[in-house]
Amino acid sequence: MAFVDWLRVAARLKRGRLACSSGEGQVLRLCASLAEGVPVDLADALTSLDAPTVVLVADAVLRAGGCAEVALSARDGGAR
Repeated sequence: MAFVDWLRVAARLKRGRLACSSGEGQVLRLCASLAEGVPVDLADALTSLDAPTVVLVADAVLRAGGCAEVALSARDGGAR
């Protein structure tokens, strides 16, 4: 079993103390927001990501909101 201390991750990102690319940092911020309610500027976070990563983030948001079926449909281009 793995454990991530999302509050610590967010704090280290804010202080520039975590070695990662800017895109990786934005994904970690979004994860911390979903997991612990850490505030994140969606406009800033999403506009710096490439399209495949935005799709993964949208999938995670839908799943976190209890919409797994919609998430699968959106990820597959509505094929379901």
